[in-house]
Amino acid sequence: MHSNTSQSPSYGYPSSLARFAVAPSQLSTAARPIVVVGACIFAPRGEPSSSLSSPPRMLLLRRAATDSFPNVWEVPGGGAEPADATVLDAVAREVLEESALVVTDVVELLGTQEFTSSSGAGCTKYNFLVETAPGPVATHPAEHSEWKWFRAEEIEALLVANEEVRNLLAAAFARVRELRGGATEPDVACAGGASDLR
Repeated sequence: MHSNTSQSPSYGYPSSLARFAVAPSQLSTAARPIVVVGACIFAPRGEPSSSLSSPPRMLLLRRAATDSFPNVWEVPGGGAEPADATVLDAVAREVLEESALVVTDVVELLGTQEFTSSSGAGCTKYNFLVETAPGPVATHPAEHSEWKWFRAEEIEALLVANEEVRNLLAAAFARVRELRGGATEPDVACAGGASDLR
């Protein structure tokens, strides 16, 4: 397990993610210059609505009605910024900015999405499974009108950007179950490190 050395809050990541411990500009291409990150976060033990026997629940944020993609549910995330020393730092910063949660571990890459932004720029979004320290979730009303911890069976009925996003969410739940050895309980623990998922 590696630790970041930047100014961001301390978090760990496995050597398999070392390729993302680089400046976001190193992942940019001429066709897709914008690097975007997303974080799939599961409710840590110790959350008031979590118990050892409850199924895993993922944090989703609902975009504000006045924002692009109004009222769409999404994982915390956004575009990498010049101040982000690495792509992994961008993940930690976005999670903190959008949810007030502190990333303790970036566990693995779940997948990528390529799309064109509303301004016409090509984007590549890197979606990671992350763990956070227990704490209250807080969002900025101008960006997200609400948040909720969702179970896997609740995802199908949600308004999301597209089927690719819905597939990502389903894959995240499947991966967490796999990391836990296929068990349906206890809940995923996100506070202590990547080993908590195993």
